[in-house]
Amino acid sequence: MPATNHTKNFSLPIYLNSDHFNIVGDLNGAMNKIDEHLGEAIVTSKAASRDATSALTAANDAADNTAEAKESAKSALAVVATASGKSDKALATANDAKKAAEAATSQANAASASAASALQNANQANATANSARQNSESALTAASQANTTVSNLSAGIAEAKTAGDLANTTRTRYIEKRAGSENKTFTSTSETNPGYSYEVMSKIVTLNANDVISVNCHMNHTTVSGSVQFYLYFTKPSGARDWVGTSGIAGYFDGAKVNSEISATFQANEGAGEYSVALMVATPKNKSIVLNYGATNMIIH
Repeated sequence: MPATNHTKNFSLPIYLNSDHFNIVGDLNGAMNKIDEHLGEAIVTSKAASRDATSALTAANDAADNTAEAKESAKSALAVVATASGKSDKALATANDAKKAAEAATSQANAASASAASALQNANQANATANSARQNSESALTAASQANTTVSNLSAGIAEAKTAGDLANTTRTRYIEKRAGSENKTFTSTSETNPGYSYEVMSKIVTLNANDVISVNCHMNHTTVSGSVQFYLYFTKPSGARDWVGTSGIAGYFDGAKVNSEISATFQANEGAGEYSVALMVATPKNKSIVLNYGATNMIIH
């Protein structure tokens, strides 16, 4: 019988004592398997040798590269060492800068706090200044109003003083003048001016600038047909004249005795000096009236 057992890997025959050996069948088949497998092993070995050679070459290249890498690594280590030293210095410099920055920050914070306090003080000072300005403006307004009041009072006082002086002057200036004690006849004979006037009486008064006087005259006279005219002349230092006129009282018949009056107010508008006040009379043409001088007077005040 053929081999009972076989090898593990190539299944070659392994015989027991009881097995029947067959050279052609068993041995040839085993040899063929051995040859086949050896051929495959040779091919595989050659391929492995090639691969090993390539691997060796690659290994050599890798070794060279490793050496170069090692040198580069050494250089890198040297650079790293140098960089480390510089890094330590930079770190120290950075630490110093950090400390300086922290100190500057602290100073800046203190300055900011001082600035905030100064701003608050400035705002308070500004508010105080505004309040003071408002108070000053109010005080100025009040002072202006008070000044206006004082000016008004001063003007009023001045006016009152002027009025008082005028009243005092009026009281002290009271002047009364009578025409005389006899009767006097007045006749208009002017052919060119039938109303030609004659002076009855006059009075010179000394006045201050802008003084005002009041003149009142009372006349006792006879009447004629037609109008009898009375005038008051106020002659100034320059010779200029102001005047007023009025008609005398008419009687029921010619020769009737009546009382007439004339009044006027004059101002010394040419400054201080002597001014003249005159009572004048004018009769109709060629007609006469009689003035009772004893009952004719002029009052100036």
